[in-house]
Amino acid sequence: MRFDASHFWLITMWLIYYGLHSLLAASSLKKNIQQKAPQYFPFYRITYSSFFFITLVGILFYQWRMHSPRLFTNNILSYGIGIPAAITGLTIMGFCIRKYFYNLSGVAVFYQKSQSKNTTLELGGLHRYMRHPLYSGTLLFAWALVMLFPFWSYLIMAALMTLYVLVGIQLEEKKLLAEFGEPYRNYRARTAMLIPGII
Repeated sequence: MRFDASHFWLITMWLIYYGLHSLLAASSLKKNIQQKAPQYFPFYRITYSSFFFITLVGILFYQWRMHSPRLFTNNILSYGIGIPAAITGLTIMGFCIRKYFYNLSGVAVFYQKSQSKNTTLELGGLHRYMRHPLYSGTLLFAWALVMLFPFWSYLIMAALMTLYVLVGIQLEEKKLLAEFGEPYRNYRARTAMLIPGII
């Protein structure tokens, strides 16, 4: 197996993508923008979401077009695991995106003067079984793609995504603890982070 320059470019693009994603989502940066440019701040979320969606499509297109060595040859086992996992992951992602699209995408700015902020701790639905169902579905789908398209490029994508999510969850949960306090601490103690049944 030989890595060519395209694989290093792919790693670089994913690292830059995740780095910018974290930087621009930082509370300190958003507070700074809100203070210095309050008239533009309501559009921050939709600008952020649009930028990262377009960038994500670009990276995935590059990854799809590049030539990458195989990890293994597809067989009944890889399809038997990959197809159900991909469907399950997409289903979980679909439920979460449908539920949170209005606020997370930023389109709320076009329907009301100020974007609503969810100040209630979500405990129902998929959150009864895992604290971060959107991340669970996304990671499940990403690793299912590795089973269905067993190339090094897809492994790079899934591995870096997993690392980013695991680090990002720690930062996100600090914010949730600061916002909800003891109720979230109790919820975290009894509910799995990503995989139901595994605390």
